[in-house]
Amino acid sequence: SQLFGELLSVWLVNEWRQLGKPPQIRLVEMGPGRGTLMADILRATRAWPSFRLALRHIELVEPSPSLRASQQRELKAKQNKSSAQDQKLMSTEEWHLPQEQIFNPNIRARWHETLASVPSDGVPCFVLAQEVLDAMPGHQFVMTETGDWREKLVDVDDDPLNEDRFRFVLAPTATPASHALIHSSTLKNMTSNMQQNQTEKVITAEVSPSALAVVDEVARRIAASGGGALFIDYGRHSCLGDTLRAFYRHEQLSPLCDPGLVDLTIDVDFQACGRQAAKVEGAAVFGGLEQGEFLGRMGIVERLQALLNNDSLTDDDIDRMITACETLCHADQMGSRYKVLAIVQGDHEQRQTPAGFIPEDRVRRPTSHFDIIAP
Repeated sequence: SQLFGELLSVWLVNEWRQLGKPPQIRLVEMGPGRGTLMADILRATRAWPSFRLALRHIELVEPSPSLRASQQRELKAKQNKSSAQDQKLMSTEEWHLPQEQIFNPNIRARWHETLASVPSDGVPCFVLAQEVLDAMPGHQFVMTETGDWREKLVDVDDDPLNEDRFRFVLAPTATPASHALIHSSTLKNMTSNMQQNQTEKVITAEVSPSALAVVDEVARRIAASGGGALFIDYGRHSCLGDTLRAFYRHEQLSPLCDPGLVDLTIDVDFQACGRQAAKVEGAAVFGGLEQGEFLGRMGIVERLQALLNNDSLTDDDIDRMITACETLCHADQMGSRYKVLAIVQGDHEQRQTPAGFIPEDRVRRPTSHFDIIAP
């Protein structure tokens, strides 16, 4: 929504100012979808001309060719002729953004299949990742009656009545993933807590090494060059629970049906992601804060009231804007289901807390690897 894009723009400008208004910055969006959020941010930040002059590099991390095309249409991007003629000399193409070059003639956009190809050259980097971590592959482990953890695997099902043709099974013994991801101290804590407060017949733990790797890489980039990142996703502050789901065209299906065609997702473990990022020397991590509280602190109600004072709005416009605000903030909708994790450079003591957070939201640095994944 307009409100969401505007408030993220305010966050970016505030963090840029906290850095001392560097003359050149890079804005990275991971998983840009159709490009709507980036387009909203580029429109909203026109209100801060000095920020727009510093914003020279737009980097969009998107492996899907069809979604790249949608993003390029949304941003009205035009291919740079020089890069088109000299593909071999460039890892990625540069695209012009004619509408945005009115505000900064030096602005360029590039698309990347992975974050690894985004330059890490000392230019302060701001990263936005909305609904990215939940799509990262994960492992599930189930506690047995003896208190051991066994990885949940997929097997062929010969039952002719099973249309999915697959079934979930537990590994008969420990797997490489369970050895690597479920550590003895963590297992002991989980077992003790769940046995004392057992509310489910089947106790499942979920771990996504890919999600941890992404927040780690982003934290390292920000610690090295400055900037900030926001990860916004649905999730919880624990690895416990079976949250594996499959969706196809907005309909929830069995995770075992139509492999490769449905979108699989698990809830983000914001506690583990925050601790992973906090391990990085020079990075300060805050959250994961409930989205409703974050947007409230950012002034979404005040901004909505200001927008509603426009006499040209129709009743439908007003209803749409109020509904969008409620959807984003209400606890029964996205307000509590979604969390926000912030990463900023934290190598100096006078560094202010990022906008939308308070000092108590800061994630402590784990003392060992065992502290990262815990119930």
